[in-house]
Amino acid sequence: MFQQLFNKKTIDIRQKKLIVVIGFNKTGTTSIHRLFQSSGFKSVHWDEGKLTKKMFENAMQAKPILQGYDDKFDVFSDLVFRTDSYWCEGNALYRQIEQQYPNALFIYNYREMDAWLESRCKHAEQLEEQTILELHKKILDTSDIEVIKKHWKTTRLNYEEELKEYFGSKSNLLEIDIKDVKFVEKLSIFIQANLNPEHWGLFNKT
Repeated sequence: MFQQLFNKKTIDIRQKKLIVVIGFNKTGTTSIHRLFQSSGFKSVHWDEGKLTKKMFENAMQAKPILQGYDDKFDVFSDLVFRTDSYWCEGNALYRQIEQQYPNALFIYNYREMDAWLESRCKHAEQLEEQTILELHKKILDTSDIEVIKKHWKTTRLNYEEELKEYFGSKSNLLEIDIKDVKFVEKLSIFIQANLNPEHWGLFNKT
């Protein structure tokens, strides 16, 4: 009986209309999180890397990707996990999320390429006394910033091509520039809920 109730709960949770922000870090994820949170949504942002770490642990254990968070939150953003020698992008799991949560909506938030690359380079937050740039110097075994920028650019361009191929003409993905003057309006239409434009602004800018 308990197992039957558990299975029913799991099925119900996976039917939720979740909103998953699958843009890279430094593309307004904090601002998007605050917009949703201030508009009454249960939103989780990064959670000090624990969110993405849990997502990959779930994937390896054949569990629903967002299990452990999907019963508490509706919106998920800044899907990054890092150690002193590893960088992990949780947005790469969008296929599994879409397959496991069929009512989920996806937001690919982006910004102009050069501005994004510079923002990542300037990001001052540290883990184990390393910034994002310093960590990637170690990962890529280079001190050449241009090599790192090229790696980030290639990763993003490949990711964008994969998104187009996977989602095709589906209606559950919104691709939007965070500098779009109608950002809140377009996002509200996409999720079919009113977001308060008074709570939109770019935070943690670099």
